[in-house]
Amino acid sequence: NIAKVTITGNNTFNINTTSSGAGHSIIGVQKNSFLDISGVNEFVIDTNSNGNNAIYNNGNSTIKDATFKIYSKDSNGINNDSAGNLSLTNGIYTNTGKNSNIVNNAKYVTINAGTYNIEGEESNGINNNTSTSRLVVTGGSFTLTSKDSNIIANKGDTTIENNAKLYVNNTTGQSNGVYNDGTGILSISNSELDVNANQSNGVNNIANGVVKLKGSTFKVVGDKSNGITNAGEV
Repeated sequence: NIAKVTITGNNTFNINTTSSGAGHSIIGVQKNSFLDISGVNEFVIDTNSNGNNAIYNNGNSTIKDATFKIYSKDSNGINNDSAGNLSLTNGIYTNTGKNSNIVNNAKYVTINAGTYNIEGEESNGINNNTSTSRLVVTGGSFTLTSKDSNIIANKGDTTIENNAKLYVNNTTGQSNGVYNDGTGILSISNSELDVNANQSNGVNNIANGVVKLKGSTFKVVGDKSNGITNAGEV
């Protein structure tokens, strides 16, 4: 049998402060299972509920128009595991927790529009965390306002396209639109990366990283900041 869960309507899901360090998930999707979420749904991990996931996905999940709020450290809005296929469309995603991710990806994620706010220190919007991870970003607005953080941390293959907008704003330490640290390919086309911060980068391409650019705009305002810092191949 194949398990499938469908969630519609107006719902709120919360992990509270008594669950700190418990490794809980509001929803767990196992291998070969399906999750379909649409409507006005809100997922919240409270401030002191550290080390948890709003959603754990190792199956096939489609999420539309949802709101995610990650207030705790060492947590993930969505933890997409090694067999997970995840599709996100629209919605509002906010991370204020330290060392946390809106999406932690070990397999395949597509993002179609939406608003992403990265406000936690030492955190990522999307952590594309293995050499075989695949991320496709089509449109959307991504804003980073925290230090030592990344909108996207990439160890695999990442494609950013179709007027996606990545903003690195007002950080007090080194942050990046994309931190590219792997042997895969980072491809950016017809998109915009703005750096309005000190000691920060639109793209920080570490040794062995490969970056391909087409028809994109980089704007840089800040002391000791760069559109691209390159130690690999561009």
